[in-house]
Amino acid sequence: MYGLPQSGKLANNLLQQRLKPHGFTPCTHTAGLWTHPTKPISFVLVVNDFAIKYTNKQDAMDLLDILHTHYTVKTDWAASTFCGIHLHWDYPNHQVHLSSLSMPGYIASFLDALRPIRPTCAQNSPYPALPLAPPEIDSPTLPANDKLWILKKLLYYARAIDSTLNVAISALVTEQATPTDATRKRIHQLLEYCATHPDAHLT
Repeated sequence: MYGLPQSGKLANNLLQQRLKPHGFTPCTHTAGLWTHPTKPISFVLVVNDFAIKYTNKQDAMDLLDILHTHYTVKTDWAASTFCGIHLHWDYPNHQVHLSSLSMPGYIASFLDALRPIRPTCAQNSPYPALPLAPPEIDSPTLPANDKLWILKKLLYYARAIDSTLNVAISALVTEQATPTDATRKRIHQLLEYCATHPDAHLT
C-alpha cells in the first residue's frame, strides 16, 4: 500500500519467499546483495532496481522468468543506468569505468524546481570554511514553512556521486528543526556550488 511505512519490508519478505525455492537468498552481511549457491549469478537489489551479474545468460533468463511470473519487469541488457546512475562498461577488460559514473541533468532539474531562489553567481565551496565561520547564536529563526526540504533532494546525489556535498549537508541537517537566517545563507552557498558544478563524475 502506498504510504505504508512497512511496505518495503513486506515486499522484500515476499520476494524472499518467491525466490528461495529457486535458490536465491540475500547475503547475511551485505545488504541488498543476493546470491545463488550453485550458479555463477548474483544481483544487487535497491528498492525495485535489479543489477544482475552473470556469466551464463541462460541463468539470467531463468531469473527473469521467475520475476515475470510475479511482477511486471523491464530489462536493459546494456546495463546503462542503475538507480539513476549512468554506467559505461568495458567488457573486454572486465571493468566499469568509475570516471563515467554520473547523474547528468539531476542538479539542473533540481535547481529548476527552485526557480525563485536559483543561484546566479559562481561558488567553488559548498560550505563556509569552519574555522572562519563566525558564531550565529543570535541569528533569527526562520518561519516554520521555510524548512530545509532541499537537503533530502541533495542527499542521494551526494551519497551516490558527489561526496563534496556531504560535509555541508551533514552540518545543515543539524539545523533542520529550527533553521535560522544564517542557515539560509549556508543553504544558498550550497545551491550556488551545485549550480557552478552541476554534473560531477566519480573517478
